[in-house]
Amino acid sequence: MAFSFKPTPFGEIRAGTHSENQDMRTTLISKFIAALIVCAMAAIPAKAAAADEAEQCDISNPAELQAGAELTALNNQLLAAAESGDYDGACQAIRDGANVDARDQEYNATPLHKAIRPDNPDVVRLLIRAGAGLNPQNSSGLTPLDRADAWQRAEISSVLRTAGATCSARADGAYCSDETAPPPPPAPPPPTDNCDLSSIASPDDEAEMEALNTAMLAAAERGDYAGVCTALQGGAQVNARDQEYNATSLHKAVRPNILQTTRLLIRAGADVNLRNINGLTPLDRTHKWNRREMAELLKESNAVCRERSGGLCD
Repeated sequence: MAFSFKPTPFGEIRAGTHSENQDMRTTLISKFIAALIVCAMAAIPAKAAAADEAEQCDISNPAELQAGAELTALNNQLLAAAESGDYDGACQAIRDGANVDARDQEYNATPLHKAIRPDNPDVVRLLIRAGAGLNPQNSSGLTPLDRADAWQRAEISSVLRTAGATCSARADGAYCSDETAPPPPPAPPPPTDNCDLSSIASPDDEAEMEALNTAMLAAAERGDYAGVCTALQGGAQVNARDQEYNATSLHKAVRPNILQTTRLLIRAGADVNLRNINGLTPLDRTHKWNRREMAELLKESNAVCRERSGGLCD
């Protein structure tokens, strides 16, 4: 007996419904993927979505430059906005007639100096587009590019260099050009601070003393523990200052970040709270160079920061 299968109307309906369901699922998946793409695009940072910073703030018709108290208020508004990385606030102040090269009273810094630390490149681009001077020097003799390199703001440094900014001659050790490389590392210090300071020589004259002090400062700046030890044993003055920045060996020992060198200087009687020409203590410099272990070592010896340093100084 032969059997044969013949689709029933119900079977035809079910087949038809399955096909429709497939189409519906495909449509829903496509819509879901499209929605995900839209959400992802919306999540892109504003500065990436708006590649042309000039489209964000129209300063083609700024208000006329004000005078007196009104100008001072606008300038302070611009300085504060730059210091906090507030693009909209900076835009509004410029449009209202603020002086883009205004200076603060404390550090003689311009908005371009202030805009470095919060690391908002668009604020820097806005200030440059508004005509800000690229190379003004603050009270420490530093330009905005000096500060950008010191704070390791790579994108801002690139923006400034592209616009023609330069570093000062007094960048206080910051890497202020792509061609400048750090000095070769010194020989590693011993595992413990084993420099014998029980018998210190007496220099024959001032010239020898000056030579020993110079050798100690140079050794501290490159993190050379053995060099610092030798200079101290020869009679170098542990609190001697350099002529350029009025910095001590303890100031200079911060950047190379060799803890044993700092321990040695402290053991030799270094004053942990002397200030350099910029009013900075060694602990202030640990904040600048982000030397956390060095900061803790100095704090153990009662080191302090100048007022308003913040960061590792707290």
